[in-house]
Amino acid sequence: MLLIIYNKAAGNGKIKPVINRLGNDLNDNGTPFAIFEVNQFSRETAGELLEAGRIKRVLICGGDGTINRVINLLIDYVQDIEFGLIACGTGNLFARSLKDSEPISLTDFTAEKYHPAFREVQVGQANTQFFLYVASVGLTADTVSAVETFRDTSIGSFLFRFLGGFTIYVLTFFTVVPGKSLFKRFYDTPESRAWIRTCADPAREDFSLFSDLWSTIVHYRYMLMPDSILPEWECNHTPVTTDEYHIEHKYPFSWQVDGVPQQKTQSLKIGFHYRTMRVQTIHPEWD
Repeated sequence: MLLIIYNKAAGNGKIKPVINRLGNDLNDNGTPFAIFEVNQFSRETAGELLEAGRIKRVLICGGDGTINRVINLLIDYVQDIEFGLIACGTGNLFARSLKDSEPISLTDFTAEKYHPAFREVQVGQANTQFFLYVASVGLTADTVSAVETFRDTSIGSFLFRFLGGFTIYVLTFFTVVPGKSLFKRFYDTPESRAWIRTCADPAREDFSLFSDLWSTIVHYRYMLMPDSILPEWECNHTPVTTDEYHIEHKYPFSWQVDGVPQQKTQSLKIGFHYRTMRVQTIHPEWD
């Protein structure tokens, strides 16, 4: 049986036709499946389905935040199942990080045989949260926190749909966050002085550390605008050489994992290579 987990808010709420089409195609192919909205899925539900051995593959429909939530719910089983990804979020950074591998069809994904096309991706851990792609503090986390707070308001939800998520993130980064950071400079908080990110690079099968603003912007340029006509920038990064990375500060600071803001903390311990999962993107024209 195939387990499908989707986020009804992904892609500014445009996921409904994707889910309808997916259900129709699976029914036509005679593929049994169970489907859950991510807000209605829990660790208890995961245990009931996966411990019984009924689920071998999980299909995630959403963006980076959806993937993060699913991985945290299924962390005890990630090494025993294979994951497919229909990327329909705002940034889809994790899906873009798999761009060197060829997407597979839905038919291939639901077949019984093992597919060598699946990529092995390392899972990281930040305090009690698990992540696949990025954990960060500083301006990245501050931007994510500000955008997600704004998105929960009526006007924010409207502008998110009207302008698009990427536009909102850019506007927030270049307006709200710099002003907030300049103000916080006088209080010695990390948002005003630190830009620290760890990023998984599936092609290299390791994590890299971005510790300054420029290298992070360069990396996002490659992820968000791969076909843009801009000068070729070198993507500077330093491979993580230790199993853990510690961040301590006398004031609480913002942090986020895979686009999901977390409660502020004064101590963050980031671990790498916690577990390995097998994942592959599903071709947009999946039949």
